[in-house]
Amino acid sequence: MNKKKYAVILIFVSLLLIGCSKNSMTSIYDNYMTSIYDDNEKISSTTNSYSLNGIEQSINGQQFRANIKRIEGMDTLWTYESDEDRELDMTYLISVTSGKLKLVLISPDNSVTNIIERTNQLNMSNYDINTLHIKKGLNRIKLVAGKDTSAQLDITIPDGKLKKLG
Repeated sequence: MNKKKYAVILIFVSLLLIGCSKNSMTSIYDNYMTSIYDDNEKISSTTNSYSLNGIEQSINGQQFRANIKRIEGMDTLWTYESDEDRELDMTYLISVTSGKLKLVLISPDNSVTNIIERTNQLNMSNYDINTLHIKKGLNRIKLVAGKDTSAQLDITIPDGKLKKLG
């Protein structure tokens, strides 16, 4: 009878530890994903870290369109290797239905410049143009999203390589 008691206690403790560990890992992951939004060091890294659920997206020439049901974290949207300092005009329409989202330009020296930032409280109804100040070398644009962000994007950049999210 003692062996059965110990076996039941061991199983109970094991299940308790597995459950706690799963919650701890989820919490660590959630904290990391939400910490990305305001951390330029993480944003400027060459890695991408995101959670993406439900997306319809297309690239047609130099135009990127996406309807994102849920995203958080960061992903590279555009890269451009420039032979010289120059300016490029980016045309965009971004609508956020929940959460917050920003596009950032990362220069070859890894400096981060916010291009545009939107929340569900501040949406656009017309297309806008933003002049990108491109430096000689590899320039990148990343989409950075806060927790549980839903958005629609329509972005056109005349040069460089657009990339699908995910």
